[in-house]
Amino acid sequence: MELSTLSLLDSVLPHSKPQRVVWREVVPITEDPDQPFNLRLKLAAQAGIGLAAGVRFHFRGTQGLVVYMARGTTDINKLKSETNEQYLLSATDVIGSIVCLRNPRRDCLAERRQAWEATRRRLRNKMLAVIRIGGPILREMLKREYDEGIVPVLYEDT
Repeated sequence: MELSTLSLLDSVLPHSKPQRVVWREVVPITEDPDQPFNLRLKLAAQAGIGLAAGVRFHFRGTQGLVVYMARGTTDINKLKSETNEQYLLSATDVIGSIVCLRNPRRDCLAERRQAWEATRRRLRNKMLAVIRIGGPILREMLKREYDEGIVPVLYEDT
């Protein structure tokens, strides 16, 4: 059973209208005096990007916009085809879910880092306690065994 993108969008955005991908020409936007200057958009137009589309996503409280771009020489009918539009909407869902995953992942990593630091701190304190309490006893025991010849000498001067 195959789910369509619209049914997937309905599960993510329960009361949303079906989305459409609307392509706009980039050059007229960069030359429009009513639009604010955008160096990045201007450079994209100079690089040959002729068409752009923005698709919004809203996934578990995370909202955003995915911008798709195409060469100005691209066949607009292929860009507006139903299969391409469904593909772009599905890709937007995937990208939105990955963006949504960013904050919980960061929180999980911080939690794991805190647990590691707590474990490291406890281990360090236990090791220091063993050294402080058992250090003189251990040194005396090793010295006695060395003097008695129980502990082999690793390096001898020849």
